[in-house]
Amino acid sequence: MPVTLFEAYKKQLSQVDMWKNKEPGVELIYINYSDVINNPKNEISRINKFIGMDLKTESMSSCVDKTLYRNKN
Repeated sequence: MPVTLFEAYKKQLSQVDMWKNKEPGVELIYINYSDVINNPKNEISRINKFIGMDLKTESMSSCVDKTLYRNKN
């Protein structure tokens, strides 16, 4: 089952990549879940830069709960 889920995920990412290449006004940012867990302030800074706004970094980082991270590899 996990292999099937992973393959579906890879297919969906491929479809998104093809779509964004066809649409000149589309910009994407990829955020790695483990990076958010391990360094939320850095990832929030990346998001802020991407969208061009100054979001509430402290409020956002306080929502990250490391205890919910199941795969700690």
